Amino acid sequence: MSARSPHRVNHFCVAAYHFPDGLTKAWAWWKEGKRIIPWDASRDPAVPVTLLTANPVDLERDVVASEAEVKGSAALVTRAWVNGIERDCRENGDQFTVVKHGKREEQAGDGR
Repeated sequence: MSARSPHRVNHFCVAAYHFPDGLTKAWAWWKEGKRIIPWDASRDPAVPVTLLTANPVDLERDVVASEAEVKGSAALVTRAWVNGIERDCRENGDQFTVVKHGKREEQAGDGR
């Protein structure tokens, strides 16, 4: 996954899940990037959250219709799983908008 986006405005939503053993797992849904990115909370209080970019779910490539199609793959997820993450984001997630400012805009903004 590239951290760069061709979009000027990017919308993210983070849905967090808290488990009885104290572990927190969250997923960041990046709408324009068409990705769901795992976001894990560390048990080390000095490092509370780590954004893991090594294994994002590419919504155009990594989504299949059924568990049978996943066939044990760590790279594939079902459409039902994606729909659940997106639903949890809409209903309970934290929404973020990131606006990319170009060099021309930055220069105009600082009086140049």
